[in-house]
Amino acid sequence: KERRSNYQRNSSHLYPMSQQGCAIECAQNFVSALAAFTEKLLLELDESITIDDIQVPSK
Repeated sequence: KERRSNYQRNSSHLYPMSQQGCAIECAQNFVSALAAFTEKLLLELDESITIDDIQVPSK
């Protein structure tokens, strides 16, 4: 019974730490994915036509 009590006490201490590690890993993955998406979007926007690219015929 004492071993089980010690195990439960130690396990309850480790659980928040594993959640914290998971949260850190998920946050890093999110930031990496966001950076890759932003870079791709900016490259696509660089290639799009803007009003400054169009020459209006003069009258």
